[in-house]
Amino acid sequence: QASGTTVTITAEGTYVLAGECKNGAIVVNAPKDHKVQLVLNGLTLSAKSGAPLHIQQADKVFLTLAEGSTNALSDASASSDSSVDAAIFSKEDLTINGSGTLQVNGNYKHGIVSKDDLVIACGIITVNAASTGIDGKDCVKIAGGTLTVNAKKNGLRATNDKDSALGYIWISGGNISVEAGNDGFEAITGLKVDGGTLTIKTGGGSGRKLSSNSSSAKGLKCDGDILIGGGTFVLDTVDDAIHAGGNVYLHGGALSVKTGDDAIHADAMLEISGSILDIAKSYEGLEATDIRITGGVISV
Repeated sequence: QASGTTVTITAEGTYVLAGECKNGAIVVNAPKDHKVQLVLNGLTLSAKSGAPLHIQQADKVFLTLAEGSTNALSDASASSDSSVDAAIFSKEDLTINGSGTLQVNGNYKHGIVSKDDLVIACGIITVNAASTGIDGKDCVKIAGGTLTVNAKKNGLRATNDKDSALGYIWISGGNISVEAGNDGFEAITGLKVDGGTLTIKTGGGSGRKLSSNSSSAKGLKCDGDILIGGGTFVLDTVDDAIHAGGNVYLHGGALSVKTGDDAIHADAMLEISGSILDIAKSYEGLEATDIRITGGVISV
């Protein structure tokens, strides 16, 4: 259904979206058991208020970037509805896939927000945000693609603190670059990296000085445990590069770290069994209540 420059999708199916509109919106409001696929095939859409893509209800929504396509979604710097605070705003599970290109400009606050699960399977995605780049309340899962996030506050976060099985971030692949004013990655219950390439810069980098009253500007941060089983990391942070309220497990991967504070910090246990860890600059290299080293290559 179309009303002016707002198109509302009310039933399951595959919808191909193309063209340009400087003040429009795509709204998904389908029954709870309906799956919706939105194929972006050369779409440039901006909104003067609210989100240019607003998923109100569905079972799941798949945002597919058509091969060879270039797409852009932007919201305005002000909104009449403060609860819709991202250029892509979803109340349901959202999966982004396809091989095309997508630029998301979150001029009001955030770039991409899902109040459920957020999955990035592939695609070439750039997110610029006045606040947080990507926010998946229940979880953020990234399996591949090329993701670039520039955020004034946090880069990527999972924020569900009501359910111990949710509020986590899992990276299994992809080429991810994050520059954030505050934390690069922030999770509540768990943060796991099994593969991919992660380049993270926070707070202007290790050359800056973190004052005692500054906001958190850590690279990888989790209230629970952090597990690194693989991947390549380049971390340049003003605050702790890796910080866990629980345990940190370094079982694999190669990490290059420069930080103005601690390189690896665990409130509980730090276990290193197989990572290649090169800490070129830090205040404290390895810090935990209990440190256990059974393998790996470590330079501090």
